Amino acid sequence: MVSALHKLRSWMTVEDVAESLTALAGEPVKVADILALALDGHVVLSVNIVNGQSAKLGAIVDKGSASYRLVALPGRDPSIPLPDVSGFPEEGDRRQQEAWCEANEQNLEGIALIPKAQFIGESGWYEFPRKISTIRGLWDLTMEGAERLDVQHALNFETGAGDVTDVNLEGVLLKDPNSDTVAWLHTHFSENEFCKDRDDRKKYPYGQESSYFPSGGIPEEFALVVRSAEFSKLCGLVASVPDEGGDRSSAMRSDLKQNYEIIIAALWKKAHGDGGPGAISSSHYTAASSLVAVLELEGVRGPSADSVGRILKSAKAHLKIGTS
Repeated sequence: MVSALHKLRSWMTVEDVAESLTALAGEPVKVADILALALDGHVVLSVNIVNGQSAKLGAIVDKGSASYRLVALPGRDPSIPLPDVSGFPEEGDRRQQEAWCEANEQNLEGIALIPKAQFIGESGWYEFPRKISTIRGLWDLTMEGAERLDVQHALNFETGAGDVTDVNLEGVLLKDPNSDTVAWLHTHFSENEFCKDRDDRKKYPYGQESSYFPSGGIPEEFALVVRSAEFSKLCGLVASVPDEGGDRSSAMRSDLKQNYEIIIAALWKKAHGDGGPGAISSSHYTAASSLVAVLELEGVRGPSADSVGRILKSAKAHLKIGTS
C-alpha cells in the first residue's frame, strides 16, 4: 500500500519508488527495474535542482516552425567576400526566410540556409538562445541527450553489467514539466579541472556565454527522482497492465497468495520439527531468514527474505510474539 505521506509529496527518490512498488506488487521491485522502465519510455525520471544550475533555456519546435540561419558552405573560396546578408529575417518564420533567399539568390553563392536548432531529436527541433540562465526545482530528463547515458550507466552499475563507454557531446537536455521550456545544461570553465585558467574569473566572467561549455552529464549532486504523477502512473502499470498470461492484477494477486501459502508451509514444517534445527526467532527478519533456509533446503522457489520479512512484520501486528 502506498503511504499517505507519499501521496502528499511532489516527488520520490528512485529507491522510495522501488520500495513502494514492491509493497504494491507483492514481489521485489528493484532500482534497476525503475531505471530500465525509464529507458524504455514507461516512466519519466526527473532531477530536483536545489542550488541552481547554469543552462540555456529554449524550446522544442516542429520542423515547420523551425528558424534558420545563413552560413558559408565548406570549400567556399575564402577570397570571395561574403555577401551582405544584413537584411536576412533571422527572427522571421521559415516562409519569410525562404522568400528573402529567393529574392537574393544571385548573391548567395556558397551560402546555405541551415536550421538554428542545436539538436534534432525525436520530440522535435531544440532551439536555444545565447543567454545563460539559472534553473532550480524539478526538471524532467528528455532522454535525448547525455542524460540517457547517465541512466544507462546507473542501470549497469545496479545490475553489475559492463561500463558505458559511449560519449554524448550534445550535453544534458531537461524539460520543465509545467511548460514547453527545455534546458541545455552548461558548466562554467572554473569548474573544468582540465582548464589551465580555471581560476581566472576575469577571463571567464559569470553570465557570459563564452565562459561556459555544455555539461557532459547530470551533476553528481542531482539525485534521480520520480514526480508524483509519474509514480501514480507506475502504480497503475504495476496493478493493471495486461501480461502475456492475462490480466496482470489477477496474476499478481495469485502470486501474492502463493507467497503466503509458501510461508505458511515453511512455518508449518518448522513447527512440525522437520524444518531444520532451531526455533523460529521472534524477530521478523531473523525468522524470515530461517524460513527462506527451509525453502532452499527443499529446493522450493519462493519469496525473498525481504518479502517474507515484510509479511511477517505485518502478521506480527495481530498477535504478540515473544517479548518484542
